[in-house]
Amino acid sequence: MKKQDFTITKKVLEEGYFVSIKEVFETVEEAQAVIEKIVGCFDREERSVSWSVLDFEHRAEQLASFDGRPVHHLYDESKYADALQNMINNHDANHGITWETIDCYLDSDCRR
Repeated sequence: MKKQDFTITKKVLEEGYFVSIKEVFETVEEAQAVIEKIVGCFDREERSVSWSVLDFEHRAEQLASFDGRPVHHLYDESKYADALQNMINNHDANHGITWETIDCYLDSDCRR
């Protein structure tokens, strides 16, 4: 396929500019995977649950507040994305992923 075949743009109404898909995704494959997920959201027979770096940020803030210290004293925020990927790669489908799972990855992968 030609390079321009993948130049999908999205108008960002609030800001009044266009963003090329090339500015958002590193590869065509990554863009296609996201598009497939979006299309999959409309499939009535398929559902998914997703976790994100935002969940790690939220949970780290909660745990830090329980401890009475700033979050950056307890966790290295730059490691949240890697911890998320490790959690996804190593999860046990028999047990699922819970907030306790995120706690474990925060402690093992992000703790200062």
